[in-house]
Amino acid sequence: MKNKINSGFDFQDEYIVLEISTLLPDYGLCYRLNKNMRFGLHRLKDLRVYQARNKEDVLYSLYNWSPNRHHDYFLISEVGQYSVLMPSYYLLLKGIFTKDNVNSMIDQISCLDQVISCHELRYTKNTGASMRKLFNQMNFIINDLEYHLIELQKKNSAKTSYKGKPRKKITLN
Repeated sequence: MKNKINSGFDFQDEYIVLEISTLLPDYGLCYRLNKNMRFGLHRLKDLRVYQARNKEDVLYSLYNWSPNRHHDYFLISEVGQYSVLMPSYYLLLKGIFTKDNVNSMIDQISCLDQVISCHELRYTKNTGASMRKLFNQMNFIINDLEYHLIELQKKNSAKTSYKGKPRKKITLN
């Protein structure tokens, strides 16, 4: 009997996931999204996701844009997936987006130069085994992403706090 890990987290409660297929490298796709969609994606430290099957971490390149307090965009792709015929990138949308906004975004991304396809990942009752595996993997990725962002926030707040020597007291005679 196989051991199954259930994180108890369903990413569809907070995230919309768009799968983008292109032969572009991650920075090329990021550039096109920034230029044509007026995004502001920037590179963050690579995301490490633990793979229970292989008992090792897998690295994902990570780009982020937070235009306001209510919306976050994350572009992720597995580092070293260049042996795959058609690499997939995932654009994670966090926040409240209308169906029309998402459909419009899908249409605009699909029209980008060298983008082959873009579609939303949706889990249904009829989802096949390979898609269920992908959804399970996305749950782990997003779960680790949340922890990763907390760690980055801690490091950034530590960098901005003053760590210099205390000032000398000046006494007037």
